[in-house]
Formats: sequence, structure tokens, C-alpha cells
Amino acid sequence: MITLNSLKSRLFLASLSGSLILSILALILPDEQIKQNLKLGIACFVGAGFIAEYYGTKYLREIDKLESRNNKLLQDKDKSISQFEKDISLKQAKIENMNTSTNDLKAQLDSLSKAISLKDLEVIKQQQIVRELNQKLESIGEFTASEKHRIVRDCYKHQIKKVDCLINSLSRRYPAISEEIDNLAVEVDKFRNYYLHKINEYESIDDFDSLLDIGLELQEKIIDRSVDLRVKAQAIVINYLSLIVDDSVSLMEYEEYISNLATKAKQEILQLNQFHEGNKKAIASEWIASNQEMIQRYQTEYTDTLDTAKYAVSKMKELNKHILNLESQLLESRKPNHFPGTTEQARVGNSLIDYYYKLNYCLDALQWSTDETGYSLCFSISRNGNFFIDCDTLNDNTTDKIKELSGALNKPKFEYNNRGGNVTIYIQTRHKKKATFEEDCRLWKPAIEFEKIVSKWSRVRITGGSESGKSPTAENLAVAILRNRPGTVKLFNPQHNSTKNHWGIPVTGTSHKDSEKGVADLAKKIDSRSNGDESKDCFELHIFDEIDSTMSHTKGKKIVIGDNVNFIIKQASHQNLGVVFIGQNANVSEYPGMSRSDWNSAVNLHIGANCYDAIENSNQFTTHQQNKLKAIADKLTAYCESKNNELGLDNTDAEAYRFGFVVEPGKKPYFISLPSFGSYKFDESTLLGISSGNSGESFPTSPTVMLEPLHSKVSKNGKSPRESAICPHCKTPTAKVKQRKPSAIRYQCVNRDCGKSFTVKSEN
Repeated sequence: MITLNSLKSRLFLASLSGSLILSILALILPDEQIKQNLKLGIACFVGAGFIAEYYGTKYLREIDKLESRNNKLLQDKDKSISQFEKDISLKQAKIENMNTSTNDLKAQLDSLSKAISLKDLEVIKQQQIVRELNQKLESIGEFTASEKHRIVRDCYKHQIKKVDCLINSLSRRYPAISEEIDNLAVEVDKFRNYYLHKINEYESIDDFDSLLDIGLELQEKIIDRSVDLRVKAQAIVINYLSLIVDDSVSLMEYEEYISNLATKAKQEILQLNQFHEGNKKAIASEWIASNQEMIQRYQTEYTDTLDTAKYAVSKMKELNKHILNLESQLLESRKPNHFPGTTEQARVGNSLIDYYYKLNYCLDALQWSTDETGYSLCFSISRNGNFFIDCDTLNDNTTDKIKELSGALNKPKFEYNNRGGNVTIYIQTRHKKKATFEEDCRLWKPAIEFEKIVSKWSRVRITGGSESGKSPTAENLAVAILRNRPGTVKLFNPQHNSTKNHWGIPVTGTSHKDSEKGVADLAKKIDSRSNGDESKDCFELHIFDEIDSTMSHTKGKKIVIGDNVNFIIKQASHQNLGVVFIGQNANVSEYPGMSRSDWNSAVNLHIGANCYDAIENSNQFTTHQQNKLKAIADKLTAYCESKNNELGLDNTDAEAYRFGFVVEPGKKPYFISLPSFGSYKFDESTLLGISSGNSGESFPTSPTVMLEPLHSKVSKNGKSPRESAICPHCKTPTAKVKQRKPSAIRYQCVNRDCGKSFTVKSEN
């Protein structure tokens, strides 16, 4: 290659040679003109040589400067390339570290996946445990108390073990979150201590129903709390892994930085060396593609793993709930079937079922049947598993308990039914009726003694349901009292205009407001007689019908009227005053402002079915006394129904059989046969010695009672008039036909204390 310096030398030599040649020619040639021209040519050659030397040197200096500048530039670029290669090396090292972290994270995710798989295996194992438990229950029948204690403690130990294993595993795998794991371990210790205390309390329970319910509830709470703690631990790990993923995703920022760096390197390398540019660009592009692919793959795998973990946790909770639900259903299905309804048979039968269920025997209710003296209960024993229960086992040391639960008169025992494979038990509630009525008379006081019994009563409460006959009975009572204690009578009847008004006593008040005022006036009269402002010589009897309705409908004065009634009950008899309160409800709660002890100062007469409420709600009887009184009431109810059916009477007939339950202060309670309606009839027109309280007329001290003949009455059931006659022995106005002949009719007295027969000749 010809350089600028060699060219300058050649030009200088050429000018020198040319000038020498021209000088030689000028010396040799004779022609002056030619010599002059040659001299001019020599001068030109010499000048050209010097010019070539001058400009050649100048350009050589410029070229040197340019070369030096270019060399410096190349050195700077080489330094930049070296720094770039160092940066590339550093980035590659970071990428390798990230690849290592990614591999570690993948390993951790693999461990988590294995843990989730283990949880799935635990769920399967739990289901297997449930199936084994079901098999065990089917083989042994029912849980014992000790077995239930053991099951609850085993459940606690199992759940604690699972939580501890999970905590220890997470502590080893993820040391970076040891502080969070330690905090969770504190909660686990609280959980362990709390439920250990609860289990110790639970093992002191002996009642089987409480044992079962509390045990199930305790198991549910232990399992729920264990699941919550495990889910919380997994949530801590998931949050930690999520943070790692977020840091990994920040590699996208490096992608942008590398892209900019690659662009810059491309521009610089293009200026220096195309070969180096191509190599570096290829390396950068390859790294970017590889890193992007790795990040995408990692994000996809992590998302899938995270979703799988969350799904596994949710499924585990669902399965645990399902397991608990199945356990609850299993226990519920093991409970025996009860008798439906609220009858006495159903109540006693269900009490026996519950009692034997506590003894781990299953008696399923089938049916009951009644007879004259009691009822039989039938039970199935087929659901006691392979364990055969014979009647001796059921009867062993339990007859007294059965008698207590049922109130039976006999000692009930179970008997095996070979045809049905069931057991039956007979509960005797009544003695077999005898043909004579005398035995029944032991249970109640006869109606013939009614006047003798009530004649000294002065403070009376009468209760009875609708159409029970409380008003006619109250009139019989009032007339009987006034026959023995002549005086005046005042009747307050808020239902005076009712179609069911059968009072013969003239009415003084016809509204609840009148009754309220009458109560207040009577309280004032007691004060007046007590203070001496009024004479005590004249006996007054005050009758308040529907008193419970009056007390309930007084607006804003319930306490006032209640206080007045309470005052009257306690003080009226001391001032030669009598009072009869009549209401439908035997429950004291229907009398505002009054308590059961307040009515204990009065004679309480409860008609028919009201006696059961009175017995049940009384604070004067023990449980044994209540059962005994209820049994007598059952017998009397059955007897009255039998007699009424025999005579074709219903409850509204005047001559129907009825009874009352009497509770007198300081006396034993007793039952009384109530006389027929109108047996003690008030007839103002006859003026037989009783005053209405409105007229102020006095009557003889020995009044007679007007009795209507009953043979002309028509039965309430719409049948033809029932033939009847007055008994010549006891003067009872009703007798039933015993034998009919053309010349005479043979009757039998319906009076329970008489029952004698007599003959009435036919008028034809």
C-alpha cells in the first residue's frame, strides 16, 4: 500500500531528477531560447519539489493527528465494550442466581404439593376411620360413657398431632418465616391447653344425653379449631410464596433494562466492529428469550400449584364438615323412635324409651292399646345390633323405676312377643270396676252430702271450662248456703244477655264494669263493718261470674282489682259476708295481681277437666299426691262418661253425672259428686225465705227447694223425651226405666247413693 510519506518522497525525487535533466540539457543545447525555457522548467521542477515537500509534510501531520484521535476513540470504545462485557457477566450471574432461587422455589412447591397430597391421604384416612367407626357401632350397638370419653380424647390427640406435625414441617421447610410460625405455635399451645381442660370437664359427665350432645359439640369445636390452625399455617406459607413470586415477577424490569442495554451496545458495536455487535446481540437476544420463557413457565406452574393448594384446603374443610355431618346423622339415626302425640300413653312410653336409652338399650315405639284398667305399650328391640336383649335384662332392678315413671298401680314387667319379635309392657292405671257402685263411693263424697258440705262455706272460687255447668253449680251452692244462713244475695253477671244464661237469681250487675265496682264496694263494706260503721247482723252473699275475664279486661286497674279480691278472700268471712268467684281457668296466671297462695285462703271447687290443671299447678301437693289425685280423677271421669253414655246424656244435660275437686283451707283435698242442675233452685216468686238483695224482703229460715219434674224434658241430643220419675226413697227427680210392662214401669234411681228400684203403675 502506498503511503502518503512515500508519495511525498517520490514527488521530491521526481522534481529533483527533472531539474537535473533540464540543467544538463541547458548546458548542452546551444539555443538560448531553449536554454531559457529549460531554465524555466528547472525552476518549475524545483518549485514543485518544494511544494510537494511542504504540503506532504502538512498532510502527514494532519493524518497523524487524525490517527491519534481515532486510536484514542478506539481505546475508549474498547473500554466501553469491556465494561459492557462485565455488565453482561454480572447480569448472567444474577440470572444464574435467580435460576437457582427458582429451582429452590420449585422444590418448595413440590414439597407443598406433596404435603397437599398427604392431606388428601389424610382425608381418605379420615373417611376410612369413619367407615371403621360405623362398622364398630354396628357391631357393638351403642357407645358407653367411657367409649365416648375415649373417642373425644382420641379426636383431640389426633387433631393436635396433625397440627404439631404441620407446624414442625413448615418450620423446617421455610426458615424465613420462623417468626410467623412461632406466633402460630403460641396459638396452638392455647388450643392444646384450652381443650385439654374442656376434655377433663367432659370426662366428669355421667348423664348419657348430655354426654352425647356435649361430646359431639366438643368434637366439632376441636376439629374446626384444628382445621382453622392448619389452614392459617398454610395461608402463612402461601403469603410467603406469593411474595417470592412477586419478586420473581420483577424480573420483567430486567428485561426492559437488558433491551435498552442491548440497543445501546448495538449502536456502539456497529460503529466499532460489526462482528462483535452480532455476537453480543445474539447473546442478549438468547438470554432475553430464555429468561422470558423461564418466567412464564414458572408463573404458570406456580399459579397451577397455588390453585391446587387452595382447592385442596377448601376440599379438606368441606370433607371435614361432611364427616361431622355424617357423624351427627349417624348418632341421630341411632336414637330410638318415640310415640307421637301428648296422650298419657305416649308420655309414659316415651319416658320409658328415654330411660332405657340412657342404659344403652334401644326401644323403638310401635303401638299401644287400652283396656278397662290400663294400657299396653309395644316396643321393637331389633335395633340393638347383634346384642340380644331378653326381658329379664330389661326387668332387672327396673320395675320400681318403671312404676315411678308411669304411675302404675301394678309392677310393670316386659314380656317377649314370639310372633313379632317385640316386647310389651302393661301399665295398670285403674282397678277393675265392680258391679256395685259402693266401691266408687269411696273415691268421692256423694251428692246427697252436697248441702251439708257447702253450707258453712263463705269464701269460694269455682272454675270450669265452657259448658261445664259452673253457673248452675254456683246457683246450687248459693241456694244451699242461704238455706242455712238466711240473708241477701247479689249476682254480678257480665254475660247476662248471653243465650247461655241459666241463672235463676236476679242480677245486680250486667257488665265487667259493674263487677269491678261490685268488688270495690264489697271491699269498702268489709272496711265499714270492720270499723263498726255498719252492722254485721245481716249475712250477704256476693256472686261474681266470669271474674277472670273481669280482672283481665280492666284497663289499668288489674293490680287494684287483684288487691281487692285478695282482701275480700282473707277478710269477708270475719264480717258475716260471703263471696263466690266464678271463672273458667284454674291457672292463677289468668287472675292478674294474684298468686296461688292468695287463693289458698278460699275454698276452691274445680269442675271436671279443670281439676287436672288445679292438681298440676298447685303448690300444696307432692308429685306422689298429684299422681294419686290424677288417677282418681281418671276413674271419676271414666265413671261419669260411662253413666252418661248409659243414660243417653251429654255434658250439657241438667241430670248428667259430674264431679268436682275441692281444696279447702286446712283440709285434705277430695272429690264430690255434683247434684243435677236445679236441684237447689232459686224461685223469687215463691218467697221461700231467700232475698235477692234487690228487694230487701226477708224469707223464712227453713226454705224448701223447688224442683222441676224432669220427665217432661227433651234430651239435648235431639232424641224423644226421656221417661223419668221421682224416686220415692230419696226424692231424686230422675230415674231410668229398668223394665216396661203394659200395667206398670219398673224404674231404678240414678242417685249414686240410693240406686233403689221402684214401680209406677200405668195410668192406662
